[in-house]
Amino acid sequence: GNSTAEFPHRPVAESGPGTLGKCATLRCWTDSTQRIVQKITHLAWCMNFFQRLGVAFFRSPTYTNAVTAKFSKYATDFCVRSIKSGMWSGTTPYFHRIAKEMQEHGVLGPGTSVVDLGCGCGTFLHHLTRRQQNLSVSGIDLSGRAIKIAQRHFPRGRFVVGSMRNLSFLESETVDLVVSAGSISYLPILEHLCDTLHEVVRVLKKPSGKGWLQRSGFNGCGPGVLRPPVDFVNQQCLGNTSWQLTKLDSKSDKCIYILEHA
Repeated sequence: GNSTAEFPHRPVAESGPGTLGKCATLRCWTDSTQRIVQKITHLAWCMNFFQRLGVAFFRSPTYTNAVTAKFSKYATDFCVRSIKSGMWSGTTPYFHRIAKEMQEHGVLGPGTSVVDLGCGCGTFLHHLTRRQQNLSVSGIDLSGRAIKIAQRHFPRGRFVVGSMRNLSFLESETVDLVVSAGSISYLPILEHLCDTLHEVVRVLKKPSGKGWLQRSGFNGCGPGVLRPPVDFVNQQCLGNTSWQLTKLDSKSDKCIYILEHA
């Protein structure tokens, strides 16, 4: 059908000799705006603005229940889509590159114990096990239905319904590698992020354990709303520990941070 009729409010692209120049100008303006917004956001973090804004609401059962319901549905829907789309049936290029890079950096090897925060139905873990055999896998997610799928797929693994802020199902200093792909960035306030990182530090083996956190919001890179500067996180959440977050010079994803013992 006629796209303009279906979407009457969508602007029609201009054509002609001046179009390229207008597009370039728009891109420049957009890039500049994004840089300004990022600087303002970082300044707001340093002034503790976000921590003070709505903390009582974010701690309330109303918010917690709403988030649980939302992400339970999201995780379940994503599981269904990923399985139907064939994401589990072959070697997905993105996950394959990530797993290969993990091996190259020495964080993934035979017998590695891996815990996925916000694991959904185990898609990330599935591709790690395709690349590296004999892994010991565990995961936690808010979606009970997603966890059931993960547990069926990994009958020897351990999967728990719950918040990544509480990893009490794991003993201290027993895990080689904690991974998360985007889920951490959906934590609403710094307090929740600090709680999560403290739990990760608790369960990781010292000094060899590692956290592989991609698209987790640090320095503004992640799908969720929590996007603090990584230096601020190191100071506020990890300042009293011997652990630090550093950005990985990755060929696969520009938003990978490693948590390791200093």
